[in-house]
Amino acid sequence: MMGLSDHIQEYRSDIDRKISGLERENAVFLGTINEKKRNLKELQKLVQDGKHEYKILENALDVLRMYGIIKEQVLREKIDVVVTQGLKLIFGDEYKSKLEFKISRGQAVLIPKIVSLMDGQEIETSIEDSRGGGIANVCSVLYQIIVLSLVEPKQKKIFFADEPFRNLSQEHLESAGDFLKVLSERLNIQIVLITHRKELQSIADKLYKFKNINGETEVEKIH
Repeated sequence: MMGLSDHIQEYRSDIDRKISGLERENAVFLGTINEKKRNLKELQKLVQDGKHEYKILENALDVLRMYGIIKEQVLREKIDVVVTQGLKLIFGDEYKSKLEFKISRGQAVLIPKIVSLMDGQEIETSIEDSRGGGIANVCSVLYQIIVLSLVEPKQKKIFFADEPFRNLSQEHLESAGDFLKVLSERLNIQIVLITHRKELQSIADKLYKFKNINGETEVEKIH
């Protein structure tokens, strides 16, 4: 039979084992807490670094946007000059081009408008709302030619157009043709027109007449 001292010793051993177990569990728990604290600090540092990098990228994008804005503004001014010259030559001094510059979703947007001088006041309208389809017609052709001239690489370019001035009244056709000829020479662009408007024939360096005879196309060189 176990004596009282033996029972006491057994209880002490059991308590010691439980204390050791609790100490081990506590050590593991503390280790887990410390690891999680380290992980938290690392995550916090990553977040902070991420915010810093994002700020740098945001500033870089702002610089790029500003650079794009400057380029667009320069481009806008160049286009406005050419289109305004065309409008004044064809329709008179009361018209000029204005490309309105806006930023939409971080991108530069150019909105073409027409400025008309009426009763001493300048009135801005969109090309679609300008008086008659002739102005929209002319602007459309001029914008296409100018954009083509800006395309890289710089080499001989050809602009094809089928009845480019279909909405332009007869009185303005000759002036429109003259301006096309000037653009062709200055921008080094070959312009090929398909048209029934005889008023445009005078600007052609070479003129061909196409006929449909019995389902076949016959080409006649006029000059």
